[in-house]
Amino acid sequence: MTHHRIQDSIILLIKLLVLISATKNIIYWKYPLINSGELFHYPLIPWLAELPQYFYIALSLASFCLSLLIFFSKSTRVFAWVLIFCGLTNLTFQFADYLGLHHDMYLSGLSFIAIGLYFLNPNKSNYGVILAIAASTYLLSGIYKLNPDFINGSMTVDIIGRSSRYFYGEAFSYFAELAVWLSIFAILVEIIEPFFLVFGNLRVKKLSILATLPFHIGILATGTGTVYNLTYPALFWFLVYFHAGKEKPANTGIDFFHFSAIQLTMVVSLIYLIFLGSMIPNLVAAIGRRLI
Repeated sequence: MTHHRIQDSIILLIKLLVLISATKNIIYWKYPLINSGELFHYPLIPWLAELPQYFYIALSLASFCLSLLIFFSKSTRVFAWVLIFCGLTNLTFQFADYLGLHHDMYLSGLSFIAIGLYFLNPNKSNYGVILAIAASTYLLSGIYKLNPDFINGSMTVDIIGRSSRYFYGEAFSYFAELAVWLSIFAILVEIIEPFFLVFGNLRVKKLSILATLPFHIGILATGTGTVYNLTYPALFWFLVYFHAGKEKPANTGIDFFHFSAIQLTMVVSLIYLIFLGSMIPNLVAAIGRRLI
């Protein structure tokens, strides 16, 4: 398992993440309807309410088209600028309406921009920004979960139940009995992992990240918080395999496990893309009814 091959897989995963984010913005969150008078009318930045609806339509479509372009372009600079554009787009959608708040949009927006800046200028400072985003938001997410509604497992049961829309949903139902333990595990992972990311050596980082993967890939497989649960693994793998320090990654068995996990994550991502695609007929029908 070569280091370069793992890096290529991480880049491909990030491209899939950008495509899913851009597609979800249109089909699921319906951000093109900002300022349409039907949805979204509480801007965090007031002047965004003055922009015409076609601006948000154009922004959504541009983000989607560019997310497709990066699969065909081999240019690192093109990839970097598309990441920055899509990151700014996600933040713009959030600033345009705080009632449409989605924490994964803020996380992905900041992460896309930071990774894009790294590819434009790979240095320790830009690497440090990515590390700061990953560690700080992950820790805050764990602290936020320290509440009775999450600890008692009710939210976890709800998330597990959403897997019923997929062909493997029945298999997930057996995890409902472990909801409390899974909730505690999620809290511990999110509170402890940031310290491994910041203070651990490369081998410790690789081992600790493995513990986070069942949490994120499992939730991702339910179709819940897809962008959120794709962004963190992508950030973690980026921090390990695009490491800016002096340590050189060893070509060991643990790298094979990470490579396999990246492939599995991409498969689950493609399943979710198919699910998003299944929503297109209803979206087209709704647009048709509006035009008639």
